[in-house]
Amino acid sequence: MPFLARRLGGAALVMEQIYANRPSGRNALGRLVDRAIHAGPAARAVRHRWLATLEIGRALAPRAVLSVPCGSARDARAMGAARLVLADPDPQARALARAACPDAEVVGATVEQCPAGPFDLVLYVGLSEYLDDADLVQHLNMLRGRLTLDGALLTTCTAEHPQRAMMARWLGWRTRARTPDALGALLDAAGYRVESRVADPFGVQWVLLARPRPLA
Repeated sequence: MPFLARRLGGAALVMEQIYANRPSGRNALGRLVDRAIHAGPAARAVRHRWLATLEIGRALAPRAVLSVPCGSARDARAMGAARLVLADPDPQARALARAACPDAEVVGATVEQCPAGPFDLVLYVGLSEYLDDADLVQHLNMLRGRLTLDGALLTTCTAEHPQRAMMARWLGWRTRARTPDALGALLDAAGYRVESRVADPFGVQWVLLARPRPLA
């Protein structure tokens, strides 16, 4: 996994390995390093984030879902929505998403380019860590415009944790840490109210459920 991560960053193929918890390696040392990474708090927190997203999203019983960036669509395919739109600029991610969700609408698109909707659930998972505050608020505003009035946004942040520096050094992942309070403030600035937030046992990965605030 370190080889893939250094080459691809947090791309869908890398995340799929973490979600599936499949340590690999070309030799005994590589497999040992992979097992250590998969067993560490950061990887376990990512898997917890995925499970929390599934639990919260399915409880909403959405009819129309947009996932951007969709990655391998592990979370989106479990939502049970009649309409599923999977948007990602990465062709490898779209190939994984098509294989996982053959009936979904899969589009090569960024947040700015994804379909207008409306959707009653938007999954915006795993991207905020790579954006500054201004760009993140811009994305959140765009996604709010794609939600129904009573729709919901599921989004995430990564809090500061001891492995972050190691991941930057070993994997090339230079992410931005945010507390859930900091993400909540940005959601508020983009016109949302935070309804709930949950974290893994280590307090590393946070999943926030937010809804558009009624217009004054």
